[in-house]
Amino acid sequence: MRKFGVGDFIPDEVEAVTTISGHVFVRGENGKFVESERVGDGGYLPANTKRGGWFDFEFPLTEVAV
Repeated sequence: MRKFGVGDFIPDEVEAVTTISGHVFVRGENGKFVESERVGDGGYLPANTKRGGWFDFEFPLTEVAV
């Protein structure tokens, strides 16, 4: 599986990622990521990890096969 660091862009085909601590984030309908247990809330974390929202301690993010 691919890994993404701070400043990386997560490609559109990646539907879910997991943090180093095991939290899973899935891509919402708006293209942003949201915690898997809050899917109905819409995404709030950008695919461009350089932009705000992602915490440094969550990296690297790892692609999750869906």
